[in-house]
Amino acid sequence: LIAIALQRSDLSLSRDEQKRSADALEKQMQATEKMNFEATFFHMLEIHNVIVNSIDLIDENKVITHGRDCFRTFYTRFTRIYRKNAAKGGKRHSDESILRLSYYLFWKDNQLELAHYYRYLFNIIKFVDESAFRRGPYIKLVRAQLSDQELLLLFYNCLSDSGGKFKEYAERFELFDNMP
Repeated sequence: LIAIALQRSDLSLSRDEQKRSADALEKQMQATEKMNFEATFFHMLEIHNVIVNSIDLIDENKVITHGRDCFRTFYTRFTRIYRKNAAKGGKRHSDESILRLSYYLFWKDNQLELAHYYRYLFNIIKFVDESAFRRGPYIKLVRAQLSDQELLLLFYNCLSDSGGKFKEYAERFELFDNMP
């Protein structure tokens, strides 16, 4: 009887030890998963910055604009197109239809420089959304990378026909909070 009682006690201790080991292994797996996610995420952010820095624009005076400064030029181009269409459309067309037409014309001229940028930004946000860490600070870090002009152009892109999927993410993650 004493042997059975001792075996029972040892078995109980073994079960407790196995449970602690399983819990420790689970925590280790979660930590490894988070490390892998973060490594991929920060690498994606790095590539995003490379994409931004690789954008070059040459204006009609042969002045070259590089990187993030290009978004100021893009936004100026877009507003110029919008003002021209608003003056033409006057009261015959709604503000929304003028805006959609203006963005369409802007996109037609600048798609070559911007399409890759938007696709990659979309995929970073999609990567975070599909991960177990979507509630973390990661989308805020992405948002912090964007200039005001990038946010404004992204906003108008989300209103366009081609930006519908991005619009869902922008609304879900409140990308346009505090937008100028």
